[in-house]
Amino acid sequence: MPTGGINADNMIPYLTNDKVLACGGSWMVSSDLINAGAWDKITEMTREAVAKMLGFAIKHVGINSADDAEAKRVLQELMDEEKTEQDADEDAIIECVARLENIGTR
Repeated sequence: MPTGGINADNMIPYLTNDKVLACGGSWMVSSDLINAGAWDKITEMTREAVAKMLGFAIKHVGINSADDAEAKRVLQELMDEEKTEQDADEDAIIECVARLENIGTR
């Protein structure tokens, strides 16, 4: 398990090697951040690493609607319903996407 010199920008080549099961390193959770109680920063850095590791981001979600006005109305309803915080966890994002995908079945 490589640990020395690993960071968010160079971990992918290690993780794509079939002999490497995981990577680690103090770049993610330094003692300074822990001692400062910087849990938001640690969470942010962890999310960044996971997003890079997974290699995908949601770029577009389609809403099947009769017209633009209906699509905007449905989107606003979903936004009002969800009111997800900026740092919503992955399950909340997946649930929101699933709800968007199911709009056409109403």
